[in-house]
Amino acid sequence: GTGIMVLLMLGIVRNHVQDSWRRSLPEDLPNYFFVNIPPDQRAQFIEFLKVRGAQTSRVLPMIRGRLTAINDRPVEGAQSAGDGENFAAREQNLTWTAELGADNSIVAGRWWTREDFGKPLVSLATEFQESLHVRVGDRLTFDIAAESISAIVGSIRKVKWDSFQPNFFIVFAPGVIDNTAGTYMTSAYFRPTGANALAQLAQRFPSVSIFDIDDLLARVRSVVDKAVFAVQSVFVFTVFAGLTVLLAAVQSSRDERRFESAMLRTLGASRMVVLQGVLAEFTVLGLLSGLLASAGASIAGYFVATRVLALPYGFDPSVWA
Repeated sequence: GTGIMVLLMLGIVRNHVQDSWRRSLPEDLPNYFFVNIPPDQRAQFIEFLKVRGAQTSRVLPMIRGRLTAINDRPVEGAQSAGDGENFAAREQNLTWTAELGADNSIVAGRWWTREDFGKPLVSLATEFQESLHVRVGDRLTFDIAAESISAIVGSIRKVKWDSFQPNFFIVFAPGVIDNTAGTYMTSAYFRPTGANALAQLAQRFPSVSIFDIDDLLARVRSVVDKAVFAVQSVFVFTVFAGLTVLLAAVQSSRDERRFESAMLRTLGASRMVVLQGVLAEFTVLGLLSGLLASAGASIAGYFVATRVLALPYGFDPSVWA
């Protein structure tokens, strides 16, 4: 029963992760990313996509920079927390924008208004803020195109990264780094009939890098499915081991069952009655094992889905079947 419970729970969690992911992704979700769009070709590039039926998302500038100091203290050797990324040591992709995207929400501070344009303000994603333990009001210094630029942390953003739209850990207010040279990036949804336009796009804009999100997601799903299959295979062998133990237990009590059957036959029970008794015993054992496995898998799957993975959970009747 325990072995079957674990098998069912893995299936429940996998199905809920995949179903919740698919439900959360709209049909017109961007399936291509375009990076390194030259500034002088930005308008032509966007027009090229729209003419061919692509639904483009927001277009954001992008420039490389490195964080050099926090509150005038150098960040050399500073280690990040959480996911192990060393945000302080590596170059960052920076951008600037006036509008806060719908997939961003302010959790600390405030987003800038038009009166703040030109002021040295920067907004950080929660992952970056938690990694370097900075707060609203701290001063960050960046090395951008061999120029030192300082900015005050004006807000902290919670980013919904699975929106598949351009998002950045670090966003400046307009008018701060606008004059630095950089490129643009965007994402777009191409209908299946529009895939041939990519070849034309690559010929006309050779410097633009194209990333096929559908292909990347398919690979991620494949890796996840293989990992789950490997784990399930291990537990399948566990179930077989449990069955072997069960058979051994049955064999060990074989003489006792023969004695009980002989006693029942002596007392007048027919062969069918004895057989029905044995079948009833094993049927009850099977039902109890299945009941415990299904109940345990449903409860464990609920807690794993809602508490660990933060996914909505719906009880699946097929588990009990």
